[in-house]
Amino acid sequence: PLVWMNLGAAHDALRESSRAEQCFRRVIELQPGNALGHANLGQLLNGMRRHTEAIQHFSEALRLDPTLHACRGGRLMARRHLCDLDDEEQEQTLLKAALADGHAALTPFEAILTQDDPAMVLQATRNFVAHRLGTAPVADMPPSGGTTARRMRVGYFSADWGEHPVTYLLEPVLRAHDR
Repeated sequence: PLVWMNLGAAHDALRESSRAEQCFRRVIELQPGNALGHANLGQLLNGMRRHTEAIQHFSEALRLDPTLHACRGGRLMARRHLCDLDDEEQEQTLLKAALADGHAALTPFEAILTQDDPAMVLQATRNFVAHRLGTAPVADMPPSGGTTARRMRVGYFSADWGEHPVTYLLEPVLRAHDR
């Protein structure tokens, strides 16, 4: 199953969703109790806008391994896409507990979309960065000591960069950069 899991992750990184899906389904076929197989398939299906299926796989992953906290964030996002708010309060309680314990239960984008409290968004972002980088981010930047002649680098981030209407509206702004 590990080879199929890695192959699925590679196809996913190459945006070959149908091949990635085949690989993750093969993992589950070979090892039905593989929680990561269900988690990865849920994440892929969420990205493919197949939210009902994604919810099923996130739920199965959490049933098999309740410590897969990122599945909670993915499942919450999928439910919100379907306007399914039936278990919202319980899901939020579990997410907040996971975040308080230092788990990367939400990506920064998921946190912005699902959390009303800025402190929770900050906590989710810190947990995510610490999980990904293996270290906690620096709390405050030291004073720069004045201006510098170096050019400023600007980055734009979006969870759905390719299809969002703002992407099209941002094009003139991007064209005006580097002048």
